[in-house]
Amino acid sequence: MIAEMLRFLASGGPIMIPIAVVSIALWYLIAGRAIAVAFARRSGHISRVDETTLRSGISVIHALIATAPLLGLLGTIHGIVIAFDVLTLSGGAPAQELSGGIAQALITTEAGLGVAVPALFAIRSIESRLRRIRERLDRAEGGAP
Repeated sequence: MIAEMLRFLASGGPIMIPIAVVSIALWYLIAGRAIAVAFARRSGHISRVDETTLRSGISVIHALIATAPLLGLLGTIHGIVIAFDVLTLSGGAPAQELSGGIAQALITTEAGLGVAVPALFAIRSIESRLRRIRERLDRAEGGAP
């Protein structure tokens, strides 16, 4: 399984390294927020300070979610440039020679979207839980619902 993952990373070219780094950082931060929110909801005693602390890092998560598909797009451009270089150097390369650059382009696009889309669903779920916590705090303080 690890060898297969390494082969997938290598087939996407050099842009796969930053995509992997963004993925690891993103899921580390999401897991941390999810665990903190779960503990806060279970305790039932949450103050405004706790709620603010639980929201910390969410803007970084959103930035990383936006970065992943952009890195995928950069990898796409890199792969297409490689395909055109092969075409230029060979003076009309057969499809088999062009396929390496095109495959690299598609793999980075897939990886960037594969990182961003599930992370977006995860952070939306966490934000929904945080919204319910805020509503509970508002009701407890007699504020607006």
